Amino acid sequence: SRSVAVNFALDAGDLRVAPHLSAEGASTQSAATQIYALSGDTAGQLAAATVTPGEIIKLAAGSYRVETRFAQGNVEASTNVEVKAGIMRAVDLTLHGSAVEFPALSADESWTISNASGDRLTLSPGVNEAALKPGAYSAETKIGSRILSKSFVVEDGIGQKLSLE
Repeated sequence: SRSVAVNFALDAGDLRVAPHLSAEGASTQSAATQIYALSGDTAGQLAAATVTPGEIIKLAAGSYRVETRFAQGNVEASTNVEVKAGIMRAVDLTLHGSAVEFPALSADESWTISNASGDRLTLSPGVNEAALKPGAYSAETKIGSRILSKSFVVEDGIGQKLSLE
């Protein structure tokens, strides 16, 4: 009997993306990362997605665009990376902004946040934290017939907990 050995050379590498806010402005929510191919037959297509920071993702060798954002908030970042065969590439992606904790509401109430330009975002009902870019904001919610509002400023890397007092 003869034995046959077959070796495969895969044109693939690994990518590990570790997105985070500055240490003092860290968020308890995880960031969602999407990786798009920039080269090859799949250029422009979504190659992988993860919500697990530091997850190791196997990708074909080539160029990719890494886009990361927090689900609750307006903080996002992106970068281009080159994945090489047989090599693990680590991307430590710092997102500029901070976590802001709002007073807790009931499960069916939500905060609406506006920035100085008038851009608005509404947190999911029952969610009381957002990752926000630096700048001036106002937050508003309606509880029964009362409208509660709060103005605040977000600084990069400085998390805060708001109160209604």
